Amino acid sequence: MDLSFSPAEIEYRDRARAWIRAHKPSWWQSREGDEFDSEDATFDGIRRWHQELYDAGYVGVTWPKEYGGQGRSHVENALLQEELVIANAPPTTNGLGIGLCGPAIAHHGKPGAQKRADEEWLGPFATRNATEFHLLPLMPRGERNTR
Repeated sequence: MDLSFSPAEIEYRDRARAWIRAHKPSWWQSREGDEFDSEDATFDGIRRWHQELYDAGYVGVTWPKEYGGQGRSHVENALLQEELVIANAPPTTNGLGIGLCGPAIAHHGKPGAQKRADEEWLGPFATRNATEFHLLPLMPRGERNTR
């Protein structure tokens, strides 16, 4: 079994590394003297970073193209994630939605939910309640038993 990376994978990793180095926000590197005075302001900074990643094609890279992704391999995604960690880059705004919930909806969801996957799960303005919206039919409900 050959576990070495292909030339295309190495090229993808190198491009991602260069992009991350060129675009990683300086405020993230020195959070001790945080330019933001509140958690909401920090989240807005992370949201701007997410938008840059999204615009560059580095959010949802394994998602199918028809749902806003890049249709790339999981190896390429692993290389990208490794480069983000090595660079100590900020997180995205919706990691669980991008990595777990969104792909499940893209694969198993109804067509309407699948078409909304890009804007509701990949973009930087994905709501914190997106999971609740799509899983509402599965949410537990309490009913009083009057027997």
